[in-house]
Amino acid sequence: MKKSDYKIVSWHYRKTKEIPKNWDMVSLGRLCKVRKEGEVNSDLYVGLENIGQGNNQLETVENVADFTSTKNVFLKGDVLYGKLRPLLNKIWLAGKEGHCSTDILPLIPNDKILGRMLLFVILNHDFYWYAVGMSAGTKMPRVNWSDMKNFLVALPPKAEQQKIALALSNVDSLIGETQKKIEQTQILKKGLMQKLLVKGINHTKFKKVKLGLRFIEIEIPQEWKIVKLGEYLFDVKGGAPLEPEDFTLDGFPVLHKGDIKSDDVIEIGKTNPFCSNDFAKDHQSSIIDNTYLVVTLRDLVPSGPTIGLIAHCTGEYLLAQGAYGFHHDKSKIDSRFLIHLSNSYFYRKYVRSMSVGSTQIHIRTPEFLNLQLPIPPIDEQQKISVILSNLDYKIRKEQEFRTNFENLKKGLMQKLLTGQIRVKV
Repeated sequence: MKKSDYKIVSWHYRKTKEIPKNWDMVSLGRLCKVRKEGEVNSDLYVGLENIGQGNNQLETVENVADFTSTKNVFLKGDVLYGKLRPLLNKIWLAGKEGHCSTDILPLIPNDKILGRMLLFVILNHDFYWYAVGMSAGTKMPRVNWSDMKNFLVALPPKAEQQKIALALSNVDSLIGETQKKIEQTQILKKGLMQKLLVKGINHTKFKKVKLGLRFIEIEIPQEWKIVKLGEYLFDVKGGAPLEPEDFTLDGFPVLHKGDIKSDDVIEIGKTNPFCSNDFAKDHQSSIIDNTYLVVTLRDLVPSGPTIGLIAHCTGEYLLAQGAYGFHHDKSKIDSRFLIHLSNSYFYRKYVRSMSVGSTQIHIRTPEFLNLQLPIPPIDEQQKISVILSNLDYKIRKEQEFRTNFENLKKGLMQKLLTGQIRVKV
């Protein structure tokens, strides 16, 4: 398009935007309104927790009979916007009617804008930061419709809206197809874990064994042994007692218990990632490197979703309290097998049964080392690890594809919704 085909218009924050000449700059309140009443014949209930973060997907659903609090109603075609904590960017274009939380605004698009176009306008970068900036409250910030309705939208003609919505919906379809592949592979892996980590490979004779004080019963191959985990571990290192004042903006990297994830991913740097080099020097006994495996033995969440998880250490870190590092006997146990084992159903149940505490549960180091687990011969461990690790690799690759599509959508959405890229009508 030629420069002469665009015009400069006023926008928020004393800024201007360059948009196509045949587009209008319109406030959101002139394009939609909040549904305030109505009746629906539906059991569907949607809360904020049911809508995906930034992906405009309804990930789970609830039954309205389970909720007695005040509710809003919505109809098919409404755009549901989560006004509580707008940073979460929870938005869904309703494919059916139902009930929703009062923290969700059901927006009714009028004849000036397509419902899917309204969805992408609200999902886009510009509205996201506008809503975040307008939100009020510290612990539970929320944005009000009285502020939302003043947001300025660059509005193309209906025919161009249809093309823009179609282009972005096609990318959504690619994201959805990739997510289905991820979920299918995760289901396959879960089933194989249940089989391989208990039944092994090509065994015909089995024996029943009981684990822990609460007698978790499983059936394992006759040739497998029940071994104390501590027999395979050595150089066990505990975390250092860091206080809030010990953390710094840079310095020596710290590994927290929350950095150990269930898919063997260490995510460093989200919370208090460093301490001073002097503090690290004074706590050499808590420093580990990439020759170690790490485990979390403490969890703030009562159900303990991460307690007992094992992962590879990815560098040199100072361990914080609640995380432990250890070396393992490579001639007797495969590290990947041990990591997969720590994600198995019976292991998770076993570890939780050995945990103590209420608001912050933990398993003591001696109890962790005394866990009695079914361990196959090292060659079978390695075969099991290869099968499960190949599935992990497939999941990671699909997750990378999904991330690439999501990044493509964000960039494309910003350019299409401001007219930087035009679609042929």
